[in-house]
Amino acid sequence: MTEQEITKTEQGYSESKIQHICVNWFRQTFPHVGNLLFAVPNGGWRGARAGAQMVYEGQVKGVADIILLYP
Repeated sequence: MTEQEITKTEQGYSESKIQHICVNWFRQTFPHVGNLLFAVPNGGWRGARAGAQMVYEGQVKGVADIILLYP
């Protein structure tokens, strides 16, 4: 595929789809450390009680969607 064809294909991808592709690529490329890359449930709509519970547990606004732990 050309760069233009890839760009056109990816224009319809949601953030969720892109994240899924990235995580799958990483885990297939680096299977020995694949679980060091993981998603952080830090977004989306939550009710007041659930939101308060997440803040109580340490949730912070603006944290990245995916985290790679690299020793």
